[in-house]
Amino acid sequence: ARVRMNDNPARRVVKVLGPREATSLLRKTKPAFFALQELSKMVAKSHKKIPGYALYMMEMSLKDLDRVLGGCERIISTPIPLSYTRHTSRSLLLFLLGLPFVLWPLVGWGTVFFTLVASFIIIGIDETGLHIEEPFGVMPLQPLCEIVEATMNETLEEYGQ
Repeated sequence: ARVRMNDNPARRVVKVLGPREATSLLRKTKPAFFALQELSKMVAKSHKKIPGYALYMMEMSLKDLDRVLGGCERIISTPIPLSYTRHTSRSLLLFLLGLPFVLWPLVGWGTVFFTLVASFIIIGIDETGLHIEEPFGVMPLQPLCEIVEATMNETLEEYGQ
C-alpha cells in the first residue's frame, strides 16, 4: 500500500478492507508484512476448503510476495552515506570546471561544444546514480499500483466480496 515514505494509503486501505481491519493494519509499524502474515493465516485456515494445487499456488505466491517485500524493505532501509553523493558531485564539478582549460589548447572554440556534451553526459550519469540510490522516491510506481488495485477490485467483485 505504501510506495513512498510520505504516502498515506489510509483512504484506499479503508475502501478495500473496511474501517476496523484497516485501522488494525495501519497501526502496525510494517503494515505490508502484517498483511502478508494475515494472508498466510487465511490460507492455512482454509486448507480443507481449497484443492491441493490451488493451495500450493497460493503458498508459492505468498512466498514470492514475501521475498519481493523483503527485497524492497532492504532497498529502502539501506542507508547511503550522504558523503558518497557529495563526494561524487564535487568531483564532477571540479572535473567539468577544469575540462575547458585542458581542451582549449587542443580544439580551440570546439571546447564549448565538447564541454557541453561531456557535461550533459556526466551529469546525466550522476543523476541516474541518484535515482538508483533512492528508487521508490523517483520511479513512477503509482500507475502500477493503480493497475493492481483495479485488478483486485475486479476479483473482489467477481467473488462477491
